[in-house]
Amino acid sequence: MENLFVNRVRLNKGNVDNSKYPFNIKCLSDFDELKIDNSVTLFYGENGVGKSTLIEAIAIALGLNPEGGSNNMQFSNYDDYSELYKHLTISKFGVPKTKFF
Repeated sequence: MENLFVNRVRLNKGNVDNSKYPFNIKCLSDFDELKIDNSVTLFYGENGVGKSTLIEAIAIALGLNPEGGSNNMQFSNYDDYSELYKHLTISKFGVPKTKFF
């Protein structure tokens, strides 16, 4: 779709230790690339499988606050997010007027 801001998320596994968090989470150990080709994307699964960890890392990689909010919100109570965002390559097109996590 031409109007999607993000269309692909790729995990760069070159410098990751699969025995350490978050890379030892099963869904991330099997994860290479997520292609987004629809304006609505759902993540579902059991508790603890890594859904929130992946979504949070995508948000951080896009410059959003890990604790939520719009791109104008930058605050921190406690930095408890993973290093996953440093290992993501996100393919994006254009610049949206606003972003929200």
